[in-house]
Amino acid sequence: MSDIRLDKYLWAVRVFKTRSDAADAIRQNRVLVNDAYAKLSREVKIGARISVRRERVSYSYKVLELVSSRQPAKNVPLYC
Repeated sequence: MSDIRLDKYLWAVRVFKTRSDAADAIRQNRVLVNDAYAKLSREVKIGARISVRRERVSYSYKVLELVSSRQPAKNVPLYC
């Protein structure tokens, strides 16, 4: 697997509860990839830095591994 859609990745690593929540946040410019606003179709690659703004707090993640299916919470640190 060389890359995966941003909304699917954010859902798979449990940043958002649903994939549609992830898509809404991306549409509202609350998600940055490598310091640039992202689109839904943006492909995520290993090493990318993702920033997610929720209310007044900004969370930063670094992509360690790609995953396309929803992961258990205990496995999330393996991927971001």
